[in-house]
Amino acid sequence: MSSNHRNGVDSEQLEAWIRQTPTNSDFTGQIMNRLDTEPLFVEASCKTRRSSAVRSIVTSLAAAAAAFVLLIGGSFLSPTVAESMRQVPGVSSLFRLAGDLGLQAADEKGLVTSSGKSVTHHGLTLSIPVAVYDGTRVAVGIERSNLSGLQEGNSRNTLMESLSEIQLLIDGKRIGDYAYNQHSTDIIISLGKNEDSAILMFSDMRNQGGKSLPDKFDLTVKLTVLGIQEPYQITIPISMQTKDSIVMKQNISKSGNPFTITYNTVELTPITTSLAARLEISKDDPLTANDLPFGFEIYDDKGRTVKLLNGSGLHEDNGKTILFNLLYQPYEPIPTSITIKPYISLINEKDKSQFKLGADGKALVKYIPELEVTIPVTISK
Repeated sequence: MSSNHRNGVDSEQLEAWIRQTPTNSDFTGQIMNRLDTEPLFVEASCKTRRSSAVRSIVTSLAAAAAAFVLLIGGSFLSPTVAESMRQVPGVSSLFRLAGDLGLQAADEKGLVTSSGKSVTHHGLTLSIPVAVYDGTRVAVGIERSNLSGLQEGNSRNTLMESLSEIQLLIDGKRIGDYAYNQHSTDIIISLGKNEDSAILMFSDMRNQGGKSLPDKFDLTVKLTVLGIQEPYQITIPISMQTKDSIVMKQNISKSGNPFTITYNTVELTPITTSLAARLEISKDDPLTANDLPFGFEIYDDKGRTVKLLNGSGLHEDNGKTILFNLLYQPYEPIPTSITIKPYISLINEKDKSQFKLGADGKALVKYIPELEVTIPVTISK
């Protein structure tokens, strides 16, 4: 019987999502020996980033509506109308100043919807001023104001730190209904433009056996704040913006013992670069998905790489198969081709909870040339 498991990865915590996958100490020596002795791998140095108050919250939702919620404000505006509001303080500036190149591009291209919807409890107001959906990821901006409602001590926390629970509904249904086999969906929350704002993100789950999100849907965001009993519940309309998006369904397989990788789909949108891939480990090999700190780097024809935003891996076949769904920042301008380079991060032999570092202090990785692929970017007319 196959087993399934989903791993979520915080944005800005990794340049490769899988670097936080725990390594089974029983196989670490075997992995290191294979990497050092077999000609399959090429060593390189890969830059890493430390987490900056970013945490991942993975939740399943109850469908019950919250009581005692005061909804204030109007409905969402279309991207066209939102464009005229770009200079309004606190509206599109949340995405523009959040440090995410894709969200900045969405703001500049007029793909962001804006709203005045907010909820106030005990003197603390939470609002959702902006949202965007490109068919690959949904990003929702959250802001707080009127901090008099926070208990003493909580006011020093960032908005992210003050949230104790996040729940989502799509057209009134649990978000888990769209995931594979009712698994929880990875919800990523990261710092916004300042400590009083945050960006909540989740991705379409079709690349991991789940259902595609609708082109249009009502998203209910339910937030619980430390020290305030009543949840904050805001419902906003979401509409997919697919302008200038490129979807390349490749299904290209590459093999290098004991691995086979199938590159299923690459999508390039003004907001996100996404990769869906399937990694299979030979059934005769003792390694499983939990033993492999596996990652992917993406380069274009000019050598430009894109930063990883979020990624998850669904484990199947008792850990012998991983379904990757990886989200990166977008390319601007669109390249003529992209090259995907898989690699394995090297483990510190003395402390297996740490990665092996080079003389420059950067984590060392082993690229796997046999599994690399270069894909031409074809723009449909």
